[in-house]
Amino acid sequence: MTQLQPQLVVMEDCGNLERPLARALQQSAIPAAVMNPRQVRHYAKSTGRLAKTDKLDAEVLAKFAEFGQPVPRPLADEAAQRFRDTLTRRHQLVTMIVAEKARLRQATSSVRIGIQAHLDWLKDALT
Repeated sequence: MTQLQPQLVVMEDCGNLERPLARALQQSAIPAAVMNPRQVRHYAKSTGRLAKTDKLDAEVLAKFAEFGQPVPRPLADEAAQRFRDTLTRRHQLVTMIVAEKARLRQATSSVRIGIQAHLDWLKDALT
């Protein structure tokens, strides 16, 4: 990539799968932008592109970057990323606890024990 000297490498946020590539590009001083996949998909739909293949996705990303001119932003450092990951996981656990509590209120006795056990596990994971 360094030999190609790209002006910008654009990729979608893929649930953290993009992080190693984005970090390697950053360390190589190659500008990169991680895009929200929902925005890219909306853009694709607005241009009439409904099919999804890797090749079409790459073309849409290139056109999206050309149209939107995203600004490369540095990635968060490792400590900040770990903190963000911890907050995300905490939010997921709290959401699951709320859902399980709602299920527990309406559950029949045959499944209450399992729901309560899951709730206990989730609360332990939260601390």
